[in-house]
Amino acid sequence: MTIIVFLGKPGSGKGTIASRAAKLLKSDHVAMGDLLREEARKNTPLGNRIRERMVSGKMIKDGDSFDVIRKRLSRQKNDFVLDGFPRYMRQALFLSKALNHLNQSVSLAVELLVSDALCVKRLSSRWQCKGCHAIYNTVSLKPKKKGFCDRCHGKLFRRDDDNPRAIRERLKEFRNETIPVIRFYQTQGLLFRLDASKANPARLAQFVLRELKKRHSALTEH
Repeated sequence: MTIIVFLGKPGSGKGTIASRAAKLLKSDHVAMGDLLREEARKNTPLGNRIRERMVSGKMIKDGDSFDVIRKRLSRQKNDFVLDGFPRYMRQALFLSKALNHLNQSVSLAVELLVSDALCVKRLSSRWQCKGCHAIYNTVSLKPKKKGFCDRCHGKLFRRDDDNPRAIRERLKEFRNETIPVIRFYQTQGLLFRLDASKANPARLAQFVLRELKKRHSALTEH
């Protein structure tokens, strides 16, 4: 099974590019945010806990996040692209252990490279669909009809934390918490760095596919 994780600063385009890469690879796109929202809609102890923390704006507890990932992995049959997880070392270690239990492992870790300034610019102009949670950007990914989603025609809204001050705090958290995750995959020879500052998402997805094929060819030769 081919498993790709996407890593990068907030605003680097992880969700958009991961989605394009999944389509190109004919694999599943597993977005942590979608998994949590799906679980929160269920009237279960786990769903209730997640919903309560989402409504209050609190971070989801590791144990609950791990349960959500574990449940998804237990029924995952196809290749998949994962974004939004892992963000912390404890999550990366959990993912490795959970995949190892299924005799699987991460095939490629893609780090999307963008400057802090571009992240602030992108996120300050980001809009999200209330219905399907699709992401738009008035700088680089405008909706066809202003204020409405191309996919489900739902209304678009701005997140409260998509302001310069909050974005800089999230960038600081990235450096403290996610850089060790990137190094973790780098030491395993799994890291692929990709400049995500200029090329469009479809083009970047093609680069990911090319890198994956190159690595598969190298393994076959050996």
